[in-house]
Amino acid sequence: MKYAVYYWNARILIKEVDELKETIIKLLKNEGLKEVGRKPRKEL
Repeated sequence: MKYAVYYWNARILIKEVDELKETIIKLLKNEGLKEVGRKPRKEL
């Protein structure tokens, strides 16, 4: 039953990564909105 444990851990990890990605995207969008009109965004 080792595979079930690996699978479960992977699912939790994937969920956390997805949540992290959503947070980063939100932050980037907010930063992008603030930066508009001041300087072009080169870093990404």
